[in-house]
Amino acid sequence: MVTKYFFINAFLILLFYFPVLGQGNNSLPVKIIFDTDLGPDCDDAGALAVLHGLSIRGEAEILGVMCSTTSPWCAPCADAINTYYGRGDIPVGTLKGPGSPGGSDEWYGDSFNGFIAGYFPNRIRHKEYALDAVSLYRRILANQPDSSVVITVTGALTNLKNLLVSTADSLSPLDGKSLVNQKVKLLSVMGGAYPLGQESNFMVDPAATKQVVNEWPTPIMFSGFEIGEDLLTGPRLKTETPENNPVTYAYHLWDLYFARQFEPQFDPAKGIWPHSSFDQTAVLYAVRGLRNYWDSVQRGSNYIFEDGSNEWRESPDKEQSYLIEKMPRSALAEIIEDLMIVRPPIK
Repeated sequence: MVTKYFFINAFLILLFYFPVLGQGNNSLPVKIIFDTDLGPDCDDAGALAVLHGLSIRGEAEILGVMCSTTSPWCAPCADAINTYYGRGDIPVGTLKGPGSPGGSDEWYGDSFNGFIAGYFPNRIRHKEYALDAVSLYRRILANQPDSSVVITVTGALTNLKNLLVSTADSLSPLDGKSLVNQKVKLLSVMGGAYPLGQESNFMVDPAATKQVVNEWPTPIMFSGFEIGEDLLTGPRLKTETPENNPVTYAYHLWDLYFARQFEPQFDPAKGIWPHSSFDQTAVLYAVRGLRNYWDSVQRGSNYIFEDGSNEWRESPDKEQSYLIEKMPRSALAEIIEDLMIVRPPIK
C-alpha cells in the first residue's frame, strides 16, 4: 500500500538529485537582459559565460543580449557564444546609431570579437544583420509581466539612454521611461568607482551615463571598479572547458595582445592569465542578489560629473545602492569561475 512515507521519501530523493530552480530570492528563474560592449576587454565574454552557467542551472532566463557599441563584431560574437551554449535562439540587438566604436588601434578592441564572429557558428556575422537594440528592448519588455525583468549593463549606458527617450510605437503604447517603470524591477550596472572615482564604462558616453543615472525609474545597484579588480578568474577556461569554447578564445586572444605587453611573466603556452572579473559581478548580483557575497551602501545616490567620473553622495536619497566587499576575494572568484566553466547541455 502506498503511504505518506513513500511520498516523503520520493520528495527527498528528488530534492537531493535535482537542484531547486532560482537559487536567489525567488523560486523562478530571473528574467534578464544582458547589455554589453563585448570587447575590448574579455570579462564581458566571461560575464556572458556566467549568465549561461546560471541559466543552465535554472537560475536565470536570458531574454536577450544587447550590444552597446558600433563595432560590427559585438553582436555576432555574442550570438556565437549563445550558440556555443545551445541558445542560438536568444535574440541579439545592437546599437544602430552613434556611439562608442568599442575599440581602437591602441586598444585593439576587435582582437577577439572579430575573430569569434568569423570563426565560430553564428547567425549574424555583422552588426548590419542584428536587430536594433532599442526596438528589441521594447519588444521584449512589452511581452513580459510587470516588474519582472532585470537588466544588467556591463558597458556604456547608451542603449539605456536611447530606451528611456524612445516613444510609443506598434510594440508598446508606452514611452520608454514608462515602459521601463512598468516592466523592469532592477538595473544592475558595472560602472563607476565607489565612493568616488573614474571608470571607463561611465566615461565612454558620459551624457548617457548622467541621463540614465538621474532618470532611471527603478532601483539600481552599482558594482564598482574596486569590486571586480582583484577577483581573478579565467585560467580554468583553458583546462576545464571544451576546446571549441569561444569564451576561452576571447581570453586567450586578449592575453596575446595585452598580457604580452604588460605582464613580463606571461607565457601563452602556460594557459590563460588570471583576469579581473568586473562584469561578472554585475551579472552574479543581478541573479543571486547580495547573499553572503557582498554588503551594500543603500543610503544616498550616484552623482555623475560631466566627464563621466562619479561620486556617491548622501543626498538626495534615491533607490540606488552600490556593492561593498564581504566574502574573501578568493572564495568569490571561485564561485564566479565555477559558473564560467559550466558546460553546454548535451544534445
